[in-house]
Amino acid sequence: MQEKILRSAPIDIAIVKAMHLTWKMKVRSALNGASDWREVHADSPEKSDIGKWIQSVGIWKYQNEPIFEMFVKQHRLTHEVALKIQQLALAGKNEEARLLLAELDKISDDFLKLIDAYKVVLEAYKEQVGS
Repeated sequence: MQEKILRSAPIDIAIVKAMHLTWKMKVRSALNGASDWREVHADSPEKSDIGKWIQSVGIWKYQNEPIFEMFVKQHRLTHEVALKIQQLALAGKNEEARLLLAELDKISDDFLKLIDAYKVVLEAYKEQVGS
């Protein structure tokens, strides 16, 4: 089981990073009026692509990893900020919403660093077990 996780983790990490970057583009697109806020799932992190991944793959493979809980919390935090942006935008406060994009970018960077840190941990573990 652990060998399967170690082999598939780099793929999972790449997929999650791509999903996050795509989601972040959806937030900007919705704020600019080019797409619908429903695609962002700001108020329902579990309905986003990463939320679905957490429920179907992440929890099954990684729930026992200490970093996984931090990953889930950081994912929720990105959605909380996106929800604030959405609420401001829908209230016609686009300038205030745009100011929050800087906060979303910071949280997003932290989220991506957390994902990269997990990749480093897995690679080190893989070397230890000689896979």
